[in-house]
Amino acid sequence: MEGQRSWWVGRASNPVGGAMRRWAGSTPVPLRHRRRGGASASVPGVTTAAAGGPVAEAVSLLDLTMNISPLDAQAALQALLSRRSIGPKYLVEPGPDEAALQQMVQAALRGPDHGELVPFRFKWVAGEARERMAQLFAEAATRAGKDAAGAQLDAERALRPPVTVAVVARIDMGHPQVPAHEQWACVGGALANFLNAAHLLGFGAKMLSGAKVRDPQIVTAFCEPGETLLGWVALGTPLKTGGPARKPEAAQVLHRWT
Repeated sequence: MEGQRSWWVGRASNPVGGAMRRWAGSTPVPLRHRRRGGASASVPGVTTAAAGGPVAEAVSLLDLTMNISPLDAQAALQALLSRRSIGPKYLVEPGPDEAALQQMVQAALRGPDHGELVPFRFKWVAGEARERMAQLFAEAATRAGKDAAGAQLDAERALRPPVTVAVVARIDMGHPQVPAHEQWACVGGALANFLNAAHLLGFGAKMLSGAKVRDPQIVTAFCEPGETLLGWVALGTPLKTGGPARKPEAAQVLHRWT
């Protein structure tokens, strides 16, 4: 079995590659670009892996905001407002391919980032790495006191989504200008943009965490020194649109300061 490696391209030459790695285990390998067909997207004019055409032809989120008409802007906003978390048991193939994941990371990189620190990384789990992650989850369940059936269930849950992306924070606690809370805000903004982009590309997604993110072996497997594992984004084609949003009204959150 091949050793642990990450897909990595330096940020100076490729800002998207710098934020996204393929988790398979430690030998750096270059990012490659593939074309792959798929089904229809939920946003007019965007062709993606979930939409009948190559992901490479999809309109990027950045392009979507250039010279956009008021009608299209409202359509895009309504699409954003329709986003719901879709759990792994409702996610099926096809999941996003590398080109779609690159677009999601592009969106993540458009979030506010004081000092341009990029205090986050997305580590993509694919191929044989999914089985290794399932084994890690099962071992963590056993260490946590679960019986064999419980450990097997955790392993199965790891394999359920077509694509899994680990979300990792890289916070510089001693930065002289950007305090930790601002860096954490950047990580949250990046995650939100990543999930919104997945939704606009026609995929379902849900951020998952739990006690596993604190298991030492799992942390070691996914994190480099100084990194914090937040959890994993499950991604795939949704079998349902999600239930009603259990969110407060905007008026409860928006306050006028006087």
